[in-house]
Amino acid sequence: MPRTPKGRYVLDTYAIFTYLKDEPGAEEVGKLLRDGKRGKVELLVSWVSITEVFYQTVRRDGLEAAHAVAATIKRWPVKLLPIGDKEALSAGWFKGRFHLSLGNAFVLGTAKVHSAKVITGDPEFEPVEEAGAIEVKWLSSKPKD
Repeated sequence: MPRTPKGRYVLDTYAIFTYLKDEPGAEEVGKLLRDGKRGKVELLVSWVSITEVFYQTVRRDGLEAAHAVAATIKRWPVKLLPIGDKEALSAGWFKGRFHLSLGNAFVLGTAKVHSAKVITGDPEFEPVEEAGAIEVKWLSSKPKD
């Protein structure tokens, strides 16, 4: 498995909602955000993940709440990354190789292109990690088998 630089992470939708909803694992995400603010780690978020958070919040709580959540995330010490050709093609490889949602494929493509670990508790990432295709930092809230 290729080694990623220490301290560079991509937050996926699972990690973002874990923090926003103060669910188990929120303290781990909060620590990363505090470390990001101090410059100890670099935190990345794909705009595809922001899209997922936005539409899920629209469905659950309405448009105004979704805009408020997006504004909150924009204030976090994260770098919001657009989807370029490298991220898109890398996501396509992950989507073609593994059974993944398109959003998770983009998280993986972003992590691969930017040599970052994925922060998640989503078990959909397990086969990708087991295959050695990416490094995952699992939240303690990861569902048990």
